[in-house]
Amino acid sequence: MSTIRAKLFMSMGAILFVVALLSFFVPRFFIKDNIDTAGSTLSDKFTKSEKKVALAFTTLVTAQFISQDTQLEGLTRLLAAQAVTIEQKKTLREQAAEILQFEIELAYIQVSNAKDTVIIAPENAHLTIPEWTLIDENQVVIKMPSGEQYTAQLHPFETQPNQAYYFLYPADPKHLDFKPFQDNSPSFSPKESPNELYKYMAWQQNQLVDKAEMIRMLATKPKEAVGILIADATFEEGYALLDKEVYLKKPEIEQLPLQKIPSLLLREDGNTFYLDLVHDLYLSDLKILLGFSLSRAAKQVTEILQRPLLLSSPKSEGLLFFPDGSQSILKAGTYNLDEISHNGVAYTVNPHHVGELTISALTPTDQLNSMSKMMTRLSNDLVQKISWNLLLITLLVFIAGLFLLARISKTLAKPIAELALASEEIGKGHYEHLSLPKVDKRDDEVAILTHSFKQMVDALKEREKIRGALNKVVSKEVATQILKSDVELGGEDRVVTLLFSDIRNFTHMSNSFDPKALIEMLNKYMTHMCHIIDQTHGVVDKFVGDEIMALYGAPLDMEDQADQALLAAAKMIKDLKEWNADQIEQGKKPLEIGIGVHTGSVCTGNMGAENRLNYTAIGANVNLAARMCAAAKPMQILVTQETISALIHLKSFSFKPVEPMMLKGFDEPISLFEME
Repeated sequence: MSTIRAKLFMSMGAILFVVALLSFFVPRFFIKDNIDTAGSTLSDKFTKSEKKVALAFTTLVTAQFISQDTQLEGLTRLLAAQAVTIEQKKTLREQAAEILQFEIELAYIQVSNAKDTVIIAPENAHLTIPEWTLIDENQVVIKMPSGEQYTAQLHPFETQPNQAYYFLYPADPKHLDFKPFQDNSPSFSPKESPNELYKYMAWQQNQLVDKAEMIRMLATKPKEAVGILIADATFEEGYALLDKEVYLKKPEIEQLPLQKIPSLLLREDGNTFYLDLVHDLYLSDLKILLGFSLSRAAKQVTEILQRPLLLSSPKSEGLLFFPDGSQSILKAGTYNLDEISHNGVAYTVNPHHVGELTISALTPTDQLNSMSKMMTRLSNDLVQKISWNLLLITLLVFIAGLFLLARISKTLAKPIAELALASEEIGKGHYEHLSLPKVDKRDDEVAILTHSFKQMVDALKEREKIRGALNKVVSKEVATQILKSDVELGGEDRVVTLLFSDIRNFTHMSNSFDPKALIEMLNKYMTHMCHIIDQTHGVVDKFVGDEIMALYGAPLDMEDQADQALLAAAKMIKDLKEWNADQIEQGKKPLEIGIGVHTGSVCTGNMGAENRLNYTAIGANVNLAARMCAAAKPMQILVTQETISALIHLKSFSFKPVEPMMLKGFDEPISLFEME
């Protein structure tokens, strides 16, 4: 049998074979004569270019250094002018947080008086994206990536239209279903446009603004709080900040010589190092040290330009930054600025000195040596000579490929497209008047697929007819179970919650009603009650006259079956009262019902004859629930202790005990509770 697969493989194989031959032989005729000359020329150009890039690189970081120095000086003057505003704060924490509001890019703030010292290190503090689960409208539990769990309580004065702030309190670990917050932090590649870089830098600035606001709130947090959470109204996005990351326990600056301003401060936090540019300031009885982060500027530049950077000072450690965000510390005396070797890689150093700080751009030495070969292959002269020849060959191969693929698509693409359109119609529920490919004269996979597709459509038509009929006589859950497998007589033991509802004085009422009007009223009542049961995921088992029997936990398992059954009972009473008010306004008689709810083990399954089945539940617990319904007073809900014990959210309901009752068919009095 001639198959489409064989045709496709033969055609594409022929094209690839021709392309492979041309790719192997053509370059040999054009590159050989010019490769040595072009390689030497391009190598020289690349070396000069590298030196220019390194100079531009260090100049950029130097500009950042000078800019931050200027900002620090200007900030100290501004704070001196705002001394009254700062001193109005009650605590050192609040005063330190107030300073951060003047300049959100500060990396280190140390505020001291005669009694105490407070240190804020925003550069050390990370906005963490936790996971969360909502407890109620004012409380949420979050789980940090480290596994720690905190209870977040809404701060009533900081709620905004699109987001709210929550103080975090220690919480005992709970087995909750946590959901991840969305991580909308953008990434940036040096290959992207300047506009994308602007968006990336703007996002980083927004992070600093949010962090400064959260630190301000932490300054006035309750004593028991350990952090803060900011989240949107739907709890889809948010991040947390822990107090222990913001406020350092021990001053980082104790022995720092500040006679020469500005000074450099190298701080360590775990495996991460921070280099700050520090100024000092005195306001009344306060001594203030302010630091801008040189590390942050270095990381941004290395990330954008994809080149390592070294920050160092004479006779001290050097801090090495890499484009992937990692860093390394070089101990004093273990390196020089002629050539640096790190992790087995040798780098050529291009240093630039700014006062006590040395800024060095690094280039892998091997890269300089190997670039000549790579640049030779990319020579413009060689590309120009081979481009016209390859263009002609490519056009010929392309035309041949189009011709072969057109022949194949004529026999393959059209019938598959028709089947795809037919599938879309089936997805919409349209099974009639489908347009299928004509495959009478075909003997390949398309013909087999079309015949199978037609058989599938016929089977789906029949299944939908059966489903439509079943949905009218049984619940959707039971109908689905019947359609999934062969149904046999028999049952299984399972714990369910049973709900029985019965209209009080219905026999007397039926004698005074016109039969047609009685059936119409009963149908409206049954429809309304069944809708409530469906909303709470229950299954209507049967109607016995005016009585409704519903199951929770069968045929499908339900963890909160008791909760859902009681919610349904409460809503049935509530909605019936509203319905009765309308009945009375129309001059009609109101209805009153009694409800019994019980949880226990029953036998559920398909019962009846082999040719006519009924999914139901039987057992002593079914009889008990029915007797409870009969004993309930009008508009009363009777509940057993078993149902109360099965509740997941017990506090959502209220019960009061009633006198034990003797129920028909039971030898001992039954302890019951009335749901309020």
